[in-house]
Amino acid sequence: MPGIVTAYNSSNQIVYQFNSADSIAEAINAGGAVKIVVGPGTYEITQDIVPLANQTVVSSDGKATTFILLTANTAVTPTTYPEIRLTNSGVTFDGFTVTNDATFAGPENILINKTAASTFSIKVQNCTIGSITTAIGINVASTNNAPVSIATSTVTTTGHIAGIVSHGMQVNASGTANAVSLKTVTFTVDTDDAALEINGTVAGMVVESCAFSGTAGTGYGIYVAGAGIVIKSSTFNTLLYGVYVGSATADVTIGDNNTFAACGTALSRRCCRPDCGDRCYRKDQQ
Repeated sequence: MPGIVTAYNSSNQIVYQFNSADSIAEAINAGGAVKIVVGPGTYEITQDIVPLANQTVVSSDGKATTFILLTANTAVTPTTYPEIRLTNSGVTFDGFTVTNDATFAGPENILINKTAASTFSIKVQNCTIGSITTAIGINVASTNNAPVSIATSTVTTTGHIAGIVSHGMQVNASGTANAVSLKTVTFTVDTDDAALEINGTVAGMVVESCAFSGTAGTGYGIYVAGAGIVIKSSTFNTLLYGVYVGSATADVTIGDNNTFAACGTALSRRCCRPDCGDRCYRKDQQ
């Protein structure tokens, strides 16, 4: 059952309060709302959640009691697959467990895609994001043009449908305007899944104090098909590959204080040019 959702304006006055599966989306669009506080409960949404610029959407009691379930909406034709869409600058999404079920055929749980250039970060924090389908847990789209911060969260693909490959997070954006920061994020993946896959040549990407775990020595911690990433103070456990560099032009810096345990291969590099030397990844003293 959903809980009570309350929207506040900049003077901390209530401008909306109700409890329904779609109260979060409705509160976002209440006139003058700058902060949406979501009470404990399960929200099986039938429409996208799209926070407006500079809005904060936060749970009152944290992710352990506040759930957003992504499922097929068969009440409309054609069937839709509502998701979380962070497409405006300065948005903060804080304190939710976001999962999908076997009926969900959408491309991702959370889409981050601010297409117009912005210096205001899009933030996801204190969340658990779980996918049991081919949907990406968090997708930073190729056209995103704003900084992204993911912090103090858990991303998992464990328990997914047999025979599919899931991705905890994909970074497809490119360019200097959309630096991506991951700090204190725990990734857990199943067989053949990738915790973090980087496909764009994003500049200024930092992975710090994160944990990557597989299941019985399977799965990929970080798969780099793009360029420009610094990895520091992170742990990689029971994975097929800790860090797999799949591009000859990738620039991956492995900083100090990373640990690799029970991985089939800690660091792997696949090159298409014989003269790349240590170009694909390097270990710096940081």
